[in-house]
Amino acid sequence: MAITYEQWITDNNSNLEKFRNKELILAYSGGKDSSVVLHFLEKASKTYGFRLEAKGIIIPEHVLTESERTKLDDYWYKRGINIFWQKVNDADSKLRDAPSQGISPCLICNMTKKDLLLDYFRRTKPDLNKLVMVVSYSLWDLVSASIEHITGGVFADQKLSNAVKGKKPEDRFMEIAQRFYPLIKLKNGLTVFKPLIYYNDQDILETVKENNLPLTTPTCDHKEYRPKRGFALYYHKMDHHFNYEKVLKFAQNALKIPNLAVYSDMPTEVYLKEVI
Repeated sequence: MAITYEQWITDNNSNLEKFRNKELILAYSGGKDSSVVLHFLEKASKTYGFRLEAKGIIIPEHVLTESERTKLDDYWYKRGINIFWQKVNDADSKLRDAPSQGISPCLICNMTKKDLLLDYFRRTKPDLNKLVMVVSYSLWDLVSASIEHITGGVFADQKLSNAVKGKKPEDRFMEIAQRFYPLIKLKNGLTVFKPLIYYNDQDILETVKENNLPLTTPTCDHKEYRPKRGFALYYHKMDHHFNYEKVLKFAQNALKIPNLAVYSDMPTEVYLKEVI
């Protein structure tokens, strides 16, 4: 069943009320999750009085081609949204060469986005108390991250190549754990908002279909390095529907994820560089 705007507002109202007169920056990829978030935020901006920007980083380049970006730009421009795209030099060659260097292409992609985000903050020096960074993790991302930690972080051979593992288990765990909290306000002011973590992929896909939202068409050449893709195929086949509260409780009791204060006490630069 598609997520209605009214349902989404009800689920996120207490956080949205905190964003009046603030600037929200959405990390936009052209995929289903960030497209649904942009769809809802564009509508909510009129009610809650916040400014909204969508920023996309062109990596992988073979996914975010010029024609794909034009397709996305044309649609969102009609809804009053300008997507700000940032190019990455030699993006596809960096990803292609990564496995031969013992590095996961997904890690390169992730690190590149983080470095550019940090560079943006250093250059623009925004008022962090008025800035909200929006990321589009879904409920399935939380479930897959939990399974990934158990199978990869706990039981995998610790000598396994980084091209397969990516990060050290303890670093990856800190990154995974923060995803469970819909709102994190860092001690120096920046707020991080995750407005999609209550919803299953079936509902997200139905929302895309019902609202005719444009998505990128090409698939990433390096998708086999992302464990969550394999998990998602299984969830789809079995038509799994997860519950956020139950998943959160499992993560707290079984995985022992850090409490919210561990993240809210972090400086912005540490959070952006080492966690998100």
